[in-house]
Amino acid sequence: MSADRITVLNNGRIVTAEGETPGNVYFSGGKIVGVGHAPELDRGAKVIDVAGRFVVPGFIDGHVHLREMGYSDREDFYSGSEAAAVGGITTVMDMPNSQPKVITPDDFKARRDRVFERAYVNIGLYVWACAKNADRLQEFRDLGPIGFKIFTAETGAYDPEFASYITTDTAVLYRILREVGEMNGLAAIHSENQALISHFESKARKTMPADMRAYLYSRPQAVEDVAVFSEVAIAKQAKARVHICHVVGKGTVDFLRWAKASYYPHVSCEAAPHNLLMTAEQSVKLGSVAKFSPPVHGEEHRSALWQGLLDGTIDIIGSDHAPQDYEKKHNPDIWQASPGSPALDYWVPLMLDRVSRGEMPIARFVEAASEKPAKVFGIYPRKGSIQVGADADLVVLDMDKTSVVDPARFKSKAKYSAFEGWPIKGMPVMTFVNGNLVAENGTIVGRPGSGTMVSP
Repeated sequence: MSADRITVLNNGRIVTAEGETPGNVYFSGGKIVGVGHAPELDRGAKVIDVAGRFVVPGFIDGHVHLREMGYSDREDFYSGSEAAAVGGITTVMDMPNSQPKVITPDDFKARRDRVFERAYVNIGLYVWACAKNADRLQEFRDLGPIGFKIFTAETGAYDPEFASYITTDTAVLYRILREVGEMNGLAAIHSENQALISHFESKARKTMPADMRAYLYSRPQAVEDVAVFSEVAIAKQAKARVHICHVVGKGTVDFLRWAKASYYPHVSCEAAPHNLLMTAEQSVKLGSVAKFSPPVHGEEHRSALWQGLLDGTIDIIGSDHAPQDYEKKHNPDIWQASPGSPALDYWVPLMLDRVSRGEMPIARFVEAASEKPAKVFGIYPRKGSIQVGADADLVVLDMDKTSVVDPARFKSKAKYSAFEGWPIKGMPVMTFVNGNLVAENGTIVGRPGSGTMVSP
């Protein structure tokens, strides 16, 4: 046990995936040293009374774009990790479509070295796997990437460089997955079929006004289904673990439920809060502020995502936090508008509101937003658990506290949201990262460097 003074979260309601129990959580030197009631640890401890509040393992967001380096005008490690901290998130996994793109070991090292002095929360880093480095992925083995990201389609941002980094050739996809599988790594895939998108988008551009209806037409549910069905088959052949990012539709949910049980178990998936909470009809009314990639679909698909989340088919919640330039985001021409939205400040409270309404048990939410992400990314039980020896990444929740989504208060540099004005009941009120209190009641009280890099 560390000689550092013990801190105790006293009289809390400790929640894990197994359920809720009353008790204390003791931590020192960045580690949990006691759970329950341990009088021998109380002597001389710093006591924080959390009576009536939930104490949960820190939430983990497996899908964020922090924009550090070339796109730091949109977000960076400082602002993005501040947003995570006030949102109750203690670990984030940062995607590699940054500038420079994380293609080489040197790209990875340059990004990694910035984490240690800038991060308020823990950060895991992805590598972008594509044809340009498909035969060199072993070079990353000892660098500690959290996973390898594959894009099978352009994202709708219309970056002229992006097309040369996507993987549309299934033979190349197999080569990447085989390499990742041999390292026992994780391949996370943005799963859309580019050929189908190109066909439908071409027709939409010629025949429809440049609005949200045209964008939705350009990416029907089939583009996800075709991609996911084939990816799982290729993963099985390559013996690779795959993670399907931001699942959006019923066909894929139903397929993955069957595949995980009867075809290939080494697959996980995530759903984004905007797909769980919003419908296509709402996005049409909102316009470009509700442009996501992949897009939001109709109520049938939203309901299927909820069913999948509740029954465990959908393993985790990943926000796809993707801050964009405000003017580009709000371009009325949907083909010019940037896809994506900030989310780290508010997605946990939005989901806690659903818990407060009785739509999801608190234990299931903790499982999907903390414990299971830690397992998917190979960092459990160090992260995602409340047990002796685990890192003291802890969040205190006040389920009676109310608020609204207000972009003006975001720590993120992106001050917009399709959820602006939505009411919330249930808020993170304390966020501890490696034993350090970094955020309290929406205010940053810690220092950059409280977080560190996480690796499997």
